[in-house]
Amino acid sequence: MAFPVPSHLPRKSPPQDVSSRILSQIAEANSKTLNAELALSWIHELDKAILETKVSFVSLFEELTRDSS
Repeated sequence: MAFPVPSHLPRKSPPQDVSSRILSQIAEANSKTLNAELALSWIHELDKAILETKVSFVSLFEELTRDSS
């Protein structure tokens, strides 16, 4: 960095979405912390988020099609 960041400024904010949070965790993992169980937890978390998104879209689609009838 070209200059030091003043201490009163906020540092890196926590990621808001699932994929960013998992990507941050992957970036922070090292050869000692990375294992199959941790990778599996990321997969489950992503699968859950995908399912929730699909359910949300289906609900929205059903609502829109009901309103247009």
